[in-house]
This record gives sequence, structure tokens and C-alpha cells, in this order.
Amino acid sequence: MRVTEADGGRRDGEVLLAEYHARRGVVTVYRDSLALLRRIAVRHGWDADVPAEALRAAAVAHELVHHRLHHGAGRELNRRLGHTAMRLGRFRVPGHVAGADELVAHRFAHRRSGLGKSPLLLTAALAASLRAGD
Repeated sequence: MRVTEADGGRRDGEVLLAEYHARRGVVTVYRDSLALLRRIAVRHGWDADVPAEALRAAAVAHELVHHRLHHGAGRELNRRLGHTAMRLGRFRVPGHVAGADELVAHRFAHRRSGLGKSPLLLTAALAASLRAGD
């Protein structure tokens, strides 16, 4: 998977740290968004737990999970979750667990990057900062 860097991660009230382009197999990491999240982490006193290199590594790892889920592992994730949407006698219709892929991606990013704070906590801090008008 090729990784590129660009600015322009802030768009219409949302912030993208990175995004996976499935057709091209490319991850774009947004430098301006990572810098914003780094400033938020410093403001919260998490500067030692959230170094810039670890943020970038987490963003890439998160998108790597989306790449893997897009290329076959998504079916295995749903199988392991074992959620049943409907059952008719012995026939079972497997269900999709909304958000499971994001939880897996956040956890993998946390473990792979070495961040001292959870990516879910960082996402919540980023969302709160946006609501406050940062």
C-alpha cells in the first residue's frame, strides 16, 4: 500500500487525518489535520503520550485495516462476530455489526503506533474541539 501526504484534511465541518482510496490502493495522510490533533493533545497535556510520529503511524495503521477489510478480511470479521440478523429454522442470515470495522481499526492503530492515549479518546477530543469552534 502506497502512502502519500497532503494538506486539505479539514472539509465542511469534518477533519480527515487520513483516508484510504480503495481503487488506487493509496492512503493519503493529511499533515494539517495531524498538526491540529497534535495541538489539541498538547492543550490537554498529552504531549508526551501523543508524539507526532505516533499520530502519523496510527493514521496509517487505521487505514491499513480498512485496506485489509476491503480485501477479504471484512467477511472474516463479520463471521467471527457471529451476529445473526434473522433465522428461519436451520437457516441463518448473518448480520452486519455497524461500526465494528471502525473499532477494529482504532484498536489496531493504538497497538501498532504506540500512542499513549486511545485513538477513540483522541477522536472525542478532536470532536469536542470542533464543536467549540477550533
